[in-house]
Amino acid sequence: MKKRILLVSPVIDAAYPNLGIPGLYDKKATMVPLHIATLAAMTAPDFEVDLWDELVHGVITEDTQFQHEYALVGVTGYSLHLKRAKEIAQIFRKKGSLVAIGGPGVTTQPDSCRKDFDIMFLGEAERTWLEFIEDFRAGNYHNVYQEHEFADLSTSPQPKWDSIAHLLKSSYIFGGVQVNRGCPYDCEFCSVWQLLGRKMRIKPIDRVIEEMKTLQKLGMEEIFIVSDNFVGNPRYAKDVLRELIELNATLDIPLSFFAELTITIARDEEMLSLLSQANFSSILIGIESPNLASLKETRKRMNINGDLVSHCKKIGSYGLIIEGSMILGFDNDTPEIFDVQFDFMQRASILIPRINLLKATPGTDLRKRLVSEGRVLDVEKSYGNHAAAFMTANFTTDVIPKNMTIVELLSGYLDLTERLLDWKNYQGRIMGFLSDIRHHKSGQRFDQKAMDALNTSIESLPKNIEQGIKEIISYTQKELPFMLQEVVMRLRRYIFEIGKLPKLQIAVKQQIDMEKSGKVKFAVASK
Repeated sequence: MKKRILLVSPVIDAAYPNLGIPGLYDKKATMVPLHIATLAAMTAPDFEVDLWDELVHGVITEDTQFQHEYALVGVTGYSLHLKRAKEIAQIFRKKGSLVAIGGPGVTTQPDSCRKDFDIMFLGEAERTWLEFIEDFRAGNYHNVYQEHEFADLSTSPQPKWDSIAHLLKSSYIFGGVQVNRGCPYDCEFCSVWQLLGRKMRIKPIDRVIEEMKTLQKLGMEEIFIVSDNFVGNPRYAKDVLRELIELNATLDIPLSFFAELTITIARDEEMLSLLSQANFSSILIGIESPNLASLKETRKRMNINGDLVSHCKKIGSYGLIIEGSMILGFDNDTPEIFDVQFDFMQRASILIPRINLLKATPGTDLRKRLVSEGRVLDVEKSYGNHAAAFMTANFTTDVIPKNMTIVELLSGYLDLTERLLDWKNYQGRIMGFLSDIRHHKSGQRFDQKAMDALNTSIESLPKNIEQGIKEIISYTQKELPFMLQEVVMRLRRYIFEIGKLPKLQIAVKQQIDMEKSGKVKFAVASK
């Protein structure tokens, strides 16, 4: 009988398992669990492998019934997943299963995991997982498997979706295809370049397209290109885009794509044109801050050359919607930063600002520097039972700010969020974006269900917002019909965000009250 392995993608916090966006998508999770599906494909055929995504299958408890007994359970994730991963390990160890952990979280904090897991995988798994499987088969495995070299992506197999193929279309917004690893930049707050290297490693393009085709056949219509910097190797990125354009030309319903990349594309007309032709619905760009001193501080060098507003407008002129990743709380940020950020996002027409407070993530140069300065909080000691929820929230930080208090930072964050969600301000940004479009975007599809959902949701809104939304839709239908689907979805996203605002306001104000009350016993992290 074949031994069975269960590979688990954990939620961040079992008390708050639903991290999806109900009301905007009728899905349980954002992206397919590409990490464990790839690991399943690496496993020798004399083992049976099942995948379990807690966002979709449910949170695992001691009472969860499985159809099989598992000789090995593997859990993977980032630093934020470690607490939950340890809870899962405890459940399965009681059942007599061996439990292994891998991923960036344990790689950057191995000492915190040694007693909780039987086996640890540090670094990339393409070689060490194969080595472990051989040892496991022979009954003579090690407790730690550590990779000291970077993997050749041509050896990374096509993900194996067998055990969850029937769930992909109904449960996930995005399919996922990894095209490269690494990043040529060395931003202080980021660990990607330390974990995956500064030299871009690329996957053969024929493999990329084959994975796209597989997901399309399984019902996925939107694909997240899994890369920390899709354009880190510009020539390769352009070659991939040309193949995506050809692929979409063969499909009745073209795929749409989403990727993380850098502001450098604003200086590359060919790249912008290819992204538009390939049907990218939106792109995530780490803008971080319009404050030049903060960009220099965090080594965000690619954002310093040229005017950021002009760059964003250039990108938008191709119909590419920027999801702007913004950070508050750099050392060079003073209380004036909130007005500076607001003014920038209005002028740059950033439809979807992702505003975060600076965090000193394990494995980053930022954490090393701030720990040495005594400015990183030990979250568990400082916040106790609130620690897990604290670190998953965008509006919290484990950094002791340099030029403002934590209360000033929290208050400024909330005020900035409220201003950005004010209808008049959002309307100005979306109309600014639409009026800047100069290039026809090809490959667009239109989903009438999205329009119907929008029409239903605006009935409960104030009349000025309802009328404003209708005017935007009318303008788009007349002037930019190829953008209608994207505009509808961004308007639905806006309605979703204002619906969440009251809970956010309560949560932030509670955090502010906690900070003011003296209940937080600040303890400084030692590493």
